[in-house]
Amino acid sequence: MLECTKETRKVLTYTIPDRIREELGDDGRIIDRIKVVSFPDRHNTRGVFLCTTRNDEIEEVSPTPMQASGLVTILDGKFVLIHSEGETTLHFTNARSEDEVIDEVYLLSEKNGLAKGIASYKKMMPRLDDARAS
Repeated sequence: MLECTKETRKVLTYTIPDRIREELGDDGRIIDRIKVVSFPDRHNTRGVFLCTTRNDEIEEVSPTPMQASGLVTILDGKFVLIHSEGETTLHFTNARSEDEVIDEVYLLSEKNGLAKGIASYKKMMPRLDDARAS
């Protein structure tokens, strides 16, 4: 007997405010939203899509070293997606590179471990609100 399973997924869409788009310069002018698709049956696996003002979607390939710990950098450190304590949040960091984000998280992790370092980093960075969850 064949079993059909319907994959459920959760989609979060974050609209990038104009002030942040201006800070990003030319790259930010075309990026309007960041869409995050996660599957509850796959631990810490997410598809991240950059959506342009013309409603095009460009998949951001982001298998960063920290993804297994729940931290994904987007646009080389300009944004950070953090999944901790059952919550997924997007933060604007405007870092110079992905390495800068990872170095900062490791620095915060030295005393209390990686989970606490990520939680501390999450509190330090401005959070973007999701426009819609489904």
